[in-house]
Amino acid sequence: MKFISFNKIILLVILILALYSLYWLFISFQLKTQLVSNLNKYNVSYKSLKVTGYPYRLSALIESPNLVSLQGVSIIKLDDVNINMNPIDVSKLMISTNRLMGSEKNNDSFNFLINEIQLRLSMADDQLNEIYSIANNMNLRIKEYNIQNINKIIFKISRVTDEEFKIFLTAVTSSVLDSFNGDVRVILEGSLTNSNQSLNGSLQLDVIDESSNNNLFSTPIMVNNGIVSLLFIPLVDLRDLFSF
Repeated sequence: MKFISFNKIILLVILILALYSLYWLFISFQLKTQLVSNLNKYNVSYKSLKVTGYPYRLSALIESPNLVSLQGVSIIKLDDVNINMNPIDVSKLMISTNRLMGSEKNNDSFNFLINEIQLRLSMADDQLNEIYSIANNMNLRIKEYNIQNINKIIFKISRVTDEEFKIFLTAVTSSVLDSFNGDVRVILEGSLTNSNQSLNGSLQLDVIDESSNNNLFSTPIMVNNGIVSLLFIPLVDLRDLFSF
């Protein structure tokens, strides 16, 4: 039996490393090209975009991104955004940023601030299949509703069909009900459909006593042509907020 010579083993290792390096460079170029294309498509300005992480990861850093809607209606600002993925499995992306702020331009009745956000995006058949997000803290203002210190936020969107998505959100706060002073868990769950650029669906909002697990408040939330309504009162027009 002949054994492969040591020199041939070295050459084989070098060849494998060279092929992997070319593959990593190709994937990193594809990632950067796709990110630049999407940032330009959605009117996002940024200071710089870098891709690093060789050889184990693909890591992109988007410095100082800033989103303004095409109609100038809404403004969304983020701290630096970090994107990480496994170069062998490009179907999953991890995205994180320290702070996300949003508001409607010249309108103080709607704004939000979210701190320490981490997202996992999963792709299937070249489509976004799931978004799973956790955040440390959030402050939210919708018209006269001003909710401070929303904590332990978990948000999930799962694709059911090409047009239908399941929505789930849970968070803990202490200021959502005027009649209750303790910590409560807010749960929002339901489905939305996006057909012909029209967003529709129904969600169930439950407010639960965190200590006793008793249900304190329940109501449906309707989404009709992008307009979110609570108790038949329109709150937010998502067409304006996400008109990118």
